[in-house]
Amino acid sequence: PKKNLLVEPMAKNTAAAIGLACITIRRVDPGAVTLVLSSDQIIKQKSGFLKAIRKACIKAEEGDCLVAIGIRPSRAAVEYGYLKIAQSKKIYKVERFVEKPDIKKAKAYLKSKNYLWNAGIFVWKVNSIHKAIKRHLPKLYSGLQRIEKAQGKPKYKNQLAKEYSRFENISIDYGIMEKARNIYAVVGDFLLADIGSWANLSSGSYPKDADGNIIQGLSKGIDTYDSIIFSQEQHLIATLGLRDLIVVHTPDATLVCKKDKAQDIKKLTQILEKDKPVCVGFGVSNPQQARKIPRRP
Repeated sequence: PKKNLLVEPMAKNTAAAIGLACITIRRVDPGAVTLVLSSDQIIKQKSGFLKAIRKACIKAEEGDCLVAIGIRPSRAAVEYGYLKIAQSKKIYKVERFVEKPDIKKAKAYLKSKNYLWNAGIFVWKVNSIHKAIKRHLPKLYSGLQRIEKAQGKPKYKNQLAKEYSRFENISIDYGIMEKARNIYAVVGDFLLADIGSWANLSSGSYPKDADGNIIQGLSKGIDTYDSIIFSQEQHLIATLGLRDLIVVHTPDATLVCKKDKAQDIKKLTQILEKDKPVCVGFGVSNPQQARKIPRRP
């Protein structure tokens, strides 16, 4: 139902979004256990996913703790954050959150057996995350308190926009999970495909042609294999002799890079945006948006 949809007045990253959801759910059920999921993931092995969520919910209900779902690494991935865990038989105590590493560190994490991929899936009681926000993000907490007092009143919409404009743009990982000491991890026995990055589209839901290419827009190619090709505004991309490349054309910029360098695209967009006010569609977090970004004035 429409009443269950929470609309932010502006994007302020995941800490603010989760905080808003927390105070809203708490009005309905103060003891609720909530599940936080990313919208740009494809989860396979449904039974393994549900088993992990049930286990995480049981742990979250036991007391004041924050539970993360981790995936055992199958390779030295640099596109995921990591959870360093203490040894345990069932549920692991998380010793620290680790940001996306370079390839050298990723190989060390894979070898050590003490690290899990951070799936970005969390389970907690609304009161537990509320306490964590109060402790680690006090300014966000104060703003949420004012929003909570305005809920159900005519001034709510204006109060929400006012407070949101003041919120720090920070993720739940940086703001809470890297600081909290009451974090546990449940290992998820399922495959996770993050389609919020160009390199991971190959494991997502986009169809491939006979040569393993993912193509959106106009493209003609010869001897082109296992590549991602996106084009906007009826612009034809012609390729010859490509393999494992990403080619993206937007109205103001064209990107050509190797798939294994896709994690560095943000660095490139930062340089481009400093040099010239262009629209860099390939720098968006979700590749689906690359066809819809308007030009900047």
